[in-house]
Amino acid sequence: MASLDTPLTALLAAMLLQQAFFALMWLGGAWLRLARRPALHWGAAMVLLGCGMALIGVRDQVDPWLGRWLANALNLTGFVFAARGAALFTRAPTRDLENGTALLLGAGSSAAALALGADPRWITLLASGAMAWVVLRAAWLAAHALRSEFGPAGAWLCAAPLAGIGLITAARAAGGALGSPLGAPLDPQAAGAAQTGVMLGFIAMTLLVNGGFCGMVLLRMMGRLRHLSMHDALTGLPNRRSLLAALADEQNRLARGGPRFALLSMDVDHFKRVNDQHGHAAGDAALAHIAEVLRSVARVSDRPARIGGEEFVLLLPATDAEGARRVAERLRQALRERPLPWGDTTLPLSLSIGVALAGPPQQPAEPALAALWKRADTALYAAKAQGRDRVVFSEPA
Repeated sequence: MASLDTPLTALLAAMLLQQAFFALMWLGGAWLRLARRPALHWGAAMVLLGCGMALIGVRDQVDPWLGRWLANALNLTGFVFAARGAALFTRAPTRDLENGTALLLGAGSSAAALALGADPRWITLLASGAMAWVVLRAAWLAAHALRSEFGPAGAWLCAAPLAGIGLITAARAAGGALGSPLGAPLDPQAAGAAQTGVMLGFIAMTLLVNGGFCGMVLLRMMGRLRHLSMHDALTGLPNRRSLLAALADEQNRLARGGPRFALLSMDVDHFKRVNDQHGHAAGDAALAHIAEVLRSVARVSDRPARIGGEEFVLLLPATDAEGARRVAERLRQALRERPLPWGDTTLPLSLSIGVALAGPPQQPAEPALAALWKRADTALYAAKAQGRDRVVFSEPA
């Protein structure tokens, strides 16, 4: 290998160490099952890119098929693996046919150029053009796939480093076509400002790309933790904490002159009997089944929640007394018509439902919400006392 006194060789060595570090990091992440499949792809990408850079580092001492064609082929394959890992993480199509075609065209055309003795710039142009297409497409699709999960700013922040390294490879392809020093093949014995800039850009963008991948993993983990803190693990419905926040929002909206809202407090009838006769697995299945029925009846704006045990709540924004009564009866009837399939039989399930309509905002939000919930619970107890499987309405105090 050329002396490390050569600036480009030193940069290549730095990039090789960088790729090795990130490869070990992603393989460790896969072992810890942190985005396992994407992490395996990103680790493989770092290994391939590191091998490609290593061959570039000894380009002046090995056969051109190794130092030029194989180095570019490995780098292109590494970018394909990185793009596929990003697609797996964002749950976007992996576009294997498209990326495979770019790989074959890039590697095949550069091999033909080398076999025909063409100017090495053509090899750089063909390989870099294919790399740019793969990486820029991956950045574009990842940004769009992540918008709903991280928001527009977060999605583009994660995808920007990938787009940046794609722009660098596109600039090298354009430089090769125009005869610019930017498109000259990387030469370990050279110390041109353009090539040094390209290497520094690659080192910086590789650091940022891996940082972007790390950011995607961390943002998703934070999102999952936030979701778990606001949702019931068994049914997937919002939990008490989430419901209280939604209730506070509705009460504040009512205080500003907004529409009234209703609260349905529900309890599964004879739930202990289900557990005692059929086991706790049947009880869990019953709760999940009721949650599914609740979702099917609720409107898009409604907020169903499980607040503990066999207790459920449904918040109905912008709803009057008659609308709340209709929703409660529709829910009760839907559950009666959809018993729980369990083994060779079905288990009938029913709900006792108490309904309370929010009163005029004549007191602070917290006491008003406590009074509303108390009235809904009182109506629920009345429904149970009257024989269960019924709806009892509580008028505002």
